[in-house]
Amino acid sequence: MKTEKGNLFPERLKEAAQLVGGPDALAKKSGVPRRTLGNYISGDTEPKLGGLTAISEATGTSLEWLARGEGPIMRDHLLAGDKDGEATSTLAHSAMAVYMALHEAGNLITPEKFEQLTIAMWELDQQYGSEGDQNPDDPMVQAAQKLLMAALKTD
Repeated sequence: MKTEKGNLFPERLKEAAQLVGGPDALAKKSGVPRRTLGNYISGDTEPKLGGLTAISEATGTSLEWLARGEGPIMRDHLLAGDKDGEATSTLAHSAMAVYMALHEAGNLITPEKFEQLTIAMWELDQQYGSEGDQNPDDPMVQAAQKLLMAALKTD
């Protein structure tokens, strides 16, 4: 499963596994045996569609990214989008920009945390709309800041 860019599936699998706490956690969450995951990670074997789908579901990564290294990293259900799966709202674009910035900075965020952060951003958008004058003392603003700071925290 190699793309034109040379990004190999085992590398993407390692990255996806880190989203859920590593290969052991991924095996438990996906139902794919740990030994089988080890074979995928080492490049000895490639998963069939069922295994690939289970890994995608467990990690929240998109099947296209996991298999081919193309398209968005996170699955469409974590973003608002149109019928073709393209994120069209400003909020969805903002959420994806935050995710990509965290990713590029080496701060992997779990799908669950990403979803919480996106919901917090949505709630702020609903509260303030285009006003742009958020109250820093507002509990929703503080909750969004707390989620973002937790995502930025490195171990």
